[in-house]
Amino acid sequence: MIMCMRSGNSLGDILGNILFVILVVFVFAWGSEQNPGSEQIQQFQGSEQTNQRVIMGYLPEWKARFYPHAAAKSLTHVVYFGLTTDRGGAINRAILKRDRPFLERIRRVSGAVLLLCIGGGHSDKEFHDLACSVQARKNFINNVRECCHELFSGIVIDWEYPDTGEKMRAFEVMVKELAQAIHARGCCLIVTVPAHLIYTPVIYDTVDYLHLMSYDHRGKCPTLEQARRDVEAQIKAGVRAGKICLGIPFYG
Repeated sequence: MIMCMRSGNSLGDILGNILFVILVVFVFAWGSEQNPGSEQIQQFQGSEQTNQRVIMGYLPEWKARFYPHAAAKSLTHVVYFGLTTDRGGAINRAILKRDRPFLERIRRVSGAVLLLCIGGGHSDKEFHDLACSVQARKNFINNVRECCHELFSGIVIDWEYPDTGEKMRAFEVMVKELAQAIHARGCCLIVTVPAHLIYTPVIYDTVDYLHLMSYDHRGKCPTLEQARRDVEAQIKAGVRAGKICLGIPFYG
């Protein structure tokens, strides 16, 4: 999967002039000798306004221990994917504890910024239950804040999927509370959005970026025409073009 984003107001700006590329490292290619952007971009915040380039890779937790550290030199950001949460807001930090030495080495060797992705496929029930509970949201947010404090500079929430009105309202509340907590720590908040869903204006305005899963269509891999339609649907819903990261399949 590759995700692309450019700050601007038109679809042509996004797809025609790629200034934001996210390369998912499910294909374990070796990186270049120089990191093209880590000196210029240490945080996500502000990159939309400054049009600076970001190259980001999703690194699955089952590969973190074996990932060649030097490969991340070609990235500016590495997303550690994907820890799970339960209905009470707990995060499986035992896996994170196991992988922390490897993540710290990746960060030290490559200079890349680390982000944490929570959720993924089959995360619907857990996210729904915790988002509907005041205490579970509080527990979850406290756990996320600790992760930000310890190792990561931002969080990606991958709820698959808030596809009913009740779930969307609960998601909206959770996003607002989570953004307030981690923005106070200087961390960014990103949410994934499947191509078949439209989120609420509050969610769009609150998060720093959206990872548009345009690659996640049934059947054949998405075409450029399909990607255009997916982006246009989000822009029509009121998303600023500069927040959209377009997902393209590049994994195996």
